[in-house]
Amino acid sequence: MEEIDLLRQAEETNYNVSRERLGDTAELVQHTVNLYQFLFDLVEKSAVKPRDEIVAGGMFLGACRYQLVVGSVTALRGHLNDSHFFTRRAVELCAFAYRIKSDPKLGMDWLQAWRDGPKYRQFRKDFSTKELFPTSHPLLNNLYKRYDLSSKLVHSSIYGFGRNLATSAQPGMWQITFSYCELQAEDVSEPAATLLYIVDTHFGILRLFEEVFAEVIAHDKFAWEAARNALDLTIGQHKAKWKAVLPI
Repeated sequence: MEEIDLLRQAEETNYNVSRERLGDTAELVQHTVNLYQFLFDLVEKSAVKPRDEIVAGGMFLGACRYQLVVGSVTALRGHLNDSHFFTRRAVELCAFAYRIKSDPKLGMDWLQAWRDGPKYRQFRKDFSTKELFPTSHPLLNNLYKRYDLSSKLVHSSIYGFGRNLATSAQPGMWQITFSYCELQAEDVSEPAATLLYIVDTHFGILRLFEEVFAEVIAHDKFAWEAARNALDLTIGQHKAKWKAVLPI
């Protein structure tokens, strides 16, 4: 059997084992997807004119929803570190949305950045990490910490290799083993720890989109707050459920 098919089978096994380990905690992903959809619905029903920053915000909102689902599936298939690529990207995407909301003319600059080198260089300057994550904004500051951690876990540093790499030494031989998947039977904290991290990060992302679309969803603000608070409560309940086995 080809190695690619062996990996596919292992991923399917990991996914089934993950769902069994997680129980109803796995449903947090769909609960979070539902809140994304509810925000989409509120934007769609709004009478506010779809200005550039609102249209751009909708693009980034959809992209973040994608990162949530793909990152969660990746984690449940056993690729715990790799799932952080999607979490990192989601945080960056929502920061882009907030940046354009704060300075709407940047929306067209972002859209036109592909046209030539000078435009792209200006885009990179306008959307630098410093500009995206101002320390004066508490929520963005907290999201940056998650962005930074996820960056470490997907970069080519030891953080990104730790879970996959193993070495052993015998007289006359030194062996390196690289594993495709990181789920271990003896580690009962996973994939719960990674999935809760993903969902909790996306809750913070949705809180930021609440600011991005504040004017747009004002027509049904109380319905949004009720849905948001319900998810917050549910996430908290599942954190408490897994507290005894989660790493400090």
